[in-house]
Amino acid sequence: MKTILALCITVLAATAFSYPPSSVRKVPFNQVSETIPSVSYVGLKNEMLVFEVRFHFSESQVKTFRIFDEAGNEIHSEQIKSKAFARQYMFPKNISSKLQFVLRGKKEMMNETFNVSYKMEERLDISKA
Repeated sequence: MKTILALCITVLAATAFSYPPSSVRKVPFNQVSETIPSVSYVGLKNEMLVFEVRFHFSESQVKTFRIFDEAGNEIHSEQIKSKAFARQYMFPKNISSKLQFVLRGKKEMMNETFNVSYKMEERLDISKA
């Protein structure tokens, strides 16, 4: 018997997290180019969901980066003063069915939502030798 882990991540750019991320890892700044703010699902590492947030602005201004769960509870919040930013955030795979990432400065700069669906399946393969 093989146990197969099926993890479905659907990206929605729409509206709508208080657990802190289990791990935050900085990505080297030389890997950040002039970009519009973005968040992407990187994959599953050590049974943790890994998301990467990146941006680079020409002007320095204070920004607030927040992460929310499906109930609107804040999971993470930080003030960012630098022009360039690249970090990976790791969460337990069963933390929430929805994760929302919001970046605000003088105006909203990014608001992305990910639906998270996790299920375990058992599969039996039989073949003639």
